[in-house]
Amino acid sequence: MKIIGVDPGTIRCGYGIIETDGDCCSVLSCGVIRPGNSGIKMSIRLKRVYDRLEALIDHYRPIHMALEKAFFYKNAKTSFALGQLRGVVLLLAENMGLSIYEYNPTEVKLSVTGFGRASKLQVKRMVKVITNIEDDLSEDKADALALCICHMNSPNLLYKR
Repeated sequence: MKIIGVDPGTIRCGYGIIETDGDCCSVLSCGVIRPGNSGIKMSIRLKRVYDRLEALIDHYRPIHMALEKAFFYKNAKTSFALGQLRGVVLLLAENMGLSIYEYNPTEVKLSVTGFGRASKLQVKRMVKVITNIEDDLSEDKADALALCICHMNSPNLLYKR
């Protein structure tokens, strides 16, 4: 089974795609979509993320999407922009027939490291151990792969096996 994890961001959007048989996983692809800086119209940046994720989903054919749940920033503008991007990603997943699962950061950290308040560095290290990936992972890639791992280990998925 293939899972795509998306760590949404309007400047950097991380993605990871894994294949799992339930016991182990292999990384098929991971990367960062850089739709442009804040000087570029939001509609253009949203389309760039949509188009890139659509191409990845079309190529790798995952059946599940793991997405970080929305949380609120002190800056309303940031929250609004992230909400727009999440809407685009959710629409894409729905349009492409993926099952959508959302996890909050504490759930992801707990699943990957065993500690719900783990640091970004601890998450990155465990993602590298679990996936056996050699890549020098950026935070965005590590977070996206961590979402995949969280979903792979979630009761939602374990119940369906």
